[in-house]
Amino acid sequence: MNKYGIEEHVTRGTKIMSAWGELITAKDFKINIPAIFEIKEGVVVPNDVDVTASITVKTHTFKRIALNAVAAGSWEEMPPIPFITVYNPVFNGIGAPFITVLNTIYVNLPGELLFNLMKGEPMLHEFPLIVAGETIIGGAPVNKKQVQSLSI
Repeated sequence: MNKYGIEEHVTRGTKIMSAWGELITAKDFKINIPAIFEIKEGVVVPNDVDVTASITVKTHTFKRIALNAVAAGSWEEMPPIPFITVYNPVFNGIGAPFITVLNTIYVNLPGELLFNLMKGEPMLHEFPLIVAGETIIGGAPVNKKQVQSLSI
């Protein structure tokens, strides 16, 4: 039970979906959101923040991403992924899942490629992601400017 008295449990059914299909071999997905507020001269000021992310995938998914780069002609010419949605069926007393959506995502190559030579160990690759579009967490955009751009 959490501090609000709600029974909360996380199921193992978290899914990462993209315009390329389900990324079922992802180990983890991290989103980095800088502070959206700061204090300047004693006044709280909102910041426009640039969201970044990373995804750690097995070699099978790395190959799927590489095929998109091959089709585009190079990694540099690969178009952005239109969206990535992380669907986490957390049952928090109201039965609603927790959904995060990232739009217009550019995939950077991993800074290092680590090939695990131990028999039976999975090879994992972490891809840095640049989020050029809006980020929606739990139904609300991160930045106010994203709300304005969505309403146009």
